[in-house]
Amino acid sequence: MGLGNKETILITRLEELRTKKGITVQALAEKSGVGRSTIYLYEQGNKRISIKSTWKILDALGIDNFINLNELVEVDAYCYKPKARKFNI
Repeated sequence: MGLGNKETILITRLEELRTKKGITVQALAEKSGVGRSTIYLYEQGNKRISIKSTWKILDALGIDNFINLNELVEVDAYCYKPKARKFNI
């Protein structure tokens, strides 16, 4: 499974932020609620990162708005587009 270029950039930036702030993977896992082994897999490029996990990790790193995320990735591709919902009336 290959990661897309934008996803690779995002994961690289998240790892850079984590290490720059002196946060261990274990501490990030505890603060974000994302599993330690999952974070390792993301950072190694062995697992695709979900939008939900991305926001949990960003929140734990103190990145709390889309503008900062956009600056991190330097693209506008990480807009969350929810699926249309069907309502039974």
